[in-house]
Amino acid sequence: MKVLVMGYGSIGRRHAANALSFGHRVAVHDPQPSELPPPEMRYFPMDVAAYAWNPDAIVIATPASTHGTLYKRAIAVCHSVFIEKPLALNMFDFCNGHSDGRFGVDSRSHVQVGCNWRFHPLVTTLRHHADIVPGWPQEADLWVLCDSREWPGTGYADGLLECGAHEIDLAQYFCGKITHVSDASFVENIWRLALEHETGAKSRITICDRAQLGRGMRITWPTHVGGYHVPYGDPHLLDDDEISYRLEME
Repeated sequence: MKVLVMGYGSIGRRHAANALSFGHRVAVHDPQPSELPPPEMRYFPMDVAAYAWNPDAIVIATPASTHGTLYKRAIAVCHSVFIEKPLALNMFDFCNGHSDGRFGVDSRSHVQVGCNWRFHPLVTTLRHHADIVPGWPQEADLWVLCDSREWPGTGYADGLLECGAHEIDLAQYFCGKITHVSDASFVENIWRLALEHETGAKSRITICDRAQLGRGMRITWPTHVGGYHVPYGDPHLLDDDEISYRLEME
């Protein structure tokens, strides 16, 4: 399979390396890469040449402000597109200008948005235990400890919300479809979001800016409590993070 990776920053390099390790033919498009891809990957400085390569799948790993525009071009070239989060920075980009909210893809297209924290071994282990426990969780607490000064996309709209996209996804993954946002606040570098789910569960997400890095989750079922906390500075978790990116692409 021919995989075209749009953008060769840190995430683009990871996706390109993973695709190559799966035995795919890989090409990269980035008009101003900080480094060139290795010889085993094709490099296209111009997007026209990259699309003319006729890829079977396209990975969009460019700055978030370009996602809403690039996906339309991508699905015109092939019908398998992987977009790194966030899908877009606003609803207009997401709908591509369609007032009825259509995403702009047809029934042949397969579009996936990256949210690889579901695939982290800590999460998959917790999910395995959750799947063998009867009943839905009663409540869940999820948190992110971060420092927005370290973010590469400091100009994002709703940057804290973008940072917490993994936790919003995990809350729905474990507790069921979100039906209501009951509270949202931002006070003194602490952002909080309370959610209600169709299963009756309630979840709370806390993002603490200017904090020592880490993230975690605590889930309460009728019979027991489970969860984890990941300090980002823990070196042995780097391999797990790489595994999660590989599993997401399979």
